Amino acid sequence: MKLSEYKCPLTGNNLYYVNKSILYNPMTKRYFILTKEGSLINAKDSDCGGTLSPQLTPPTILDNLLNRLSTTNNPLLYKLISKLAKDEQTPKTFISDYTGETFTWDETRKAFIPNYVPDDELYEKGHIEGDYLVGNTTGKRYKISPRGEILTPSVIERNAKNEILYKKLLERTEAKKEKMKLEGDLETQSEVQKKDLEVWKINHDLKDLDSKSNIPISEYLEYTLQMLENYNNKFLIELTIKNNICYYCAYNINNRQTIQARTFPYNEDFLRTFLEPLLAYQVKNNTPPDIKITPNQTNQNISNFYLVNFQNIISIHNIDTEYAYAITNEINKYLEENKAKPHKK
Repeated sequence: MKLSEYKCPLTGNNLYYVNKSILYNPMTKRYFILTKEGSLINAKDSDCGGTLSPQLTPPTILDNLLNRLSTTNNPLLYKLISKLAKDEQTPKTFISDYTGETFTWDETRKAFIPNYVPDDELYEKGHIEGDYLVGNTTGKRYKISPRGEILTPSVIERNAKNEILYKKLLERTEAKKEKMKLEGDLETQSEVQKKDLEVWKINHDLKDLDSKSNIPISEYLEYTLQMLENYNNKFLIELTIKNNICYYCAYNINNRQTIQARTFPYNEDFLRTFLEPLLAYQVKNNTPPDIKITPNQTNQNISNFYLVNFQNIISIHNIDTEYAYAITNEINKYLEENKAKPHKK
């Protein structure tokens, strides 16, 4: 695979090589392990979810753009290939940005093993001996599962409870599916999307979608930007993501009149071609914005994202939480570089 073809599975932007087995996302400041099989594994603290950073000694990397060897601590804003690193192995030690604890990369299990016993009651520093994590002080041995989980007493108890709950949930789910089949009420994904669209149209007082909704995404973006530039009104641009569809509607805030309405397939092409350029336009062509991210109460992986400035408002419902924070980081970076005061998340 070519270097430029590795993209972050979370945000979709390009990853940058630190060495032949570690890649970096400057947008989210996260690292990924590139396995021998070619898959990407997020360097993530298995105990508290924080980012893990590799302990590189020294970070000597060939800078392709400047054609020189760099030993700085932050050469990661370029696509870097190190001639010296081609024979390097994946660093064994990673450190948690949240807790400062160290982890060891286990190539066999494709997991980060903590160098301590991850249990509030049993906590002590530890080290790996074969298939066991061994406490440095007590010498107690804890089995490491094939997926890298440390089988402490509390984990074993929790897993047993989870297995019982999972079986009950599975039984209920299968029973519900069977009932829906018998009642002839099992809907396909396309049918669900059709119903979502009808509900959305009713809620937005729409009979039809925008007459220009069949033009390509990039042209529709130009049409949207022309609307923002040519009208002396304040607009609310609302996007709702549901079942892999983005429902888009733009209102005149003063009279609540709908100016545009369209649905988009919610995919990487839409993010790159429409959403990100639209947000960039709002940030660069208006007063410094306020941004608010509100995680969903029942699912922390999705959030509502609001960008508000003097001119317009953009609200995005059910966006991936990590992607929302990645966008926020990029906006803050732009504002700082342009001497504007960044908002607080």
